[in-house]
Amino acid sequence: MQKSRKKFWIVFSCVCAGIIALCGIFAFMTRLKTVTVEFRTRLAQNETVLAEGILDKVLDSGNFDYGKTVLFMNFEDNIQNIEKSNPYVKVEQVVRHFPNIARVYISERVPMYRIQDIETDNKWYILDGDFKVLDVCTGDLKS
Repeated sequence: MQKSRKKFWIVFSCVCAGIIALCGIFAFMTRLKTVTVEFRTRLAQNETVLAEGILDKVLDSGNFDYGKTVLFMNFEDNIQNIEKSNPYVKVEQVVRHFPNIARVYISERVPMYRIQDIETDNKWYILDGDFKVLDVCTGDLKS
């Protein structure tokens, strides 16, 4: 009886150690190393209102946590940071690619509406189709 118990605990210990080792290796392999940005334009003939070098600005403003495991990352804060820093950028989605890549799909917000502030005649708000304020302009924009 004593021998079988000892054998059980040895096998159980080896199995647990193997599982812990596999989890450690898996966690090490899935740490975020690369973030790429893919741009999709909605305008005809690939025109864009976005500034040159916007893809680098998106990566910088995203504040991605390199080194954390991709599987458990929540990208909501990154999306908010990107859209706050770049008002003409809309983050469509962030996709995890195994083992350690995140891909950010962006499109541009197209100005559609111009609304004048009632209190001041020379203040205008530029809005997109989702009624997000893209820009605030001052001056005579009536023409």
